[in-house]
Amino acid sequence: MMAYTMRYAEELRDPAKYFEEINKVSIHEDQLSLAKELIKRKAGKFEPERFKDEYEAAVRELIEAKVKHAPIPREEPAPKTAKVINLMDALRKSVQEDEAPTRKKAIAKATAAGSKKGLTLVKSASGKAGRSRKSA
Repeated sequence: MMAYTMRYAEELRDPAKYFEEINKVSIHEDQLSLAKELIKRKAGKFEPERFKDEYEAAVRELIEAKVKHAPIPREEPAPKTAKVINLMDALRKSVQEDEAPTRKKAIAKATAAGSKKGLTLVKSASGKAGRSRKSA
């Protein structure tokens, strides 16, 4: 039931030749100590019984059904997942929503300031109020 892929020695690549394209990088001591600390925290005893070979179980189930002349078990359809949200689009939208009130206030403020500076009501000699453009 179990099969493993084995390679002959001449089929294997020389690791030095395979990794020669990787550039040497200097690592800061604090980064190295942080990496070691994270590895130490996540390290633990390996418990192979926690892992299950789903493929092997499915093949066994299929073989047992064939031997017993039972109907072949069908794969259940995958449950529908929630709508996938593009994180970047959501971030842009939230930033735009935060900027919108600020931008509206700035436009309103600029419009109010512009109307005070650019346009003024001036009484003409005939007594009628008219608009005239004042230079800034």
